[in-house]
Amino acid sequence: MVSTFIFRLSARMQKINYLLGAAVCRVFYGIEVGVGAHISLRLRIERNPGVAPDYFSIGANAKIKRDCFFGIRDGFLKIGKNVSINQGANFLIYGPVIIGDNTRIALNCTLVSFNHNIASDKKSVVERGNNFKGITIGKNVWIGANVTILDGVNISDNC
Repeated sequence: MVSTFIFRLSARMQKINYLLGAAVCRVFYGIEVGVGAHISLRLRIERNPGVAPDYFSIGANAKIKRDCFFGIRDGFLKIGKNVSINQGANFLIYGPVIIGDNTRIALNCTLVSFNHNIASDKKSVVERGNNFKGITIGKNVWIGANVTILDGVNISDNC
């Protein structure tokens, strides 16, 4: 069974969240949220129950805009400091995903950290299973709108 939750903060809680963000690191539902980070309304996160408690961290001053989806099936997601993830981004995480500091991800981007095994032609696609290499995005990277990044991709710093 997958547990799902959506961040929905009242206006009062948004103000408290903003004020606390300047002073402390907080933990919500096992997600570490760095100092000054801002999580917009309607962020949806799904995770499998067996996923480790430290599966998701958001760095200081990071911003995640509305209508983003994070499906964490296995592995973990580490978002660095001063990262911006814009509206409508979708992350499907089976392997580790690391996003370096000062990275910008434009709207409607998709990151998928798994792939189908293609080693055997004698088995059906369902029987072949999946690979989980993960995704690494370096520091000071800009990912343009509507980009899809697949498993095994490593993007260097300053791209």
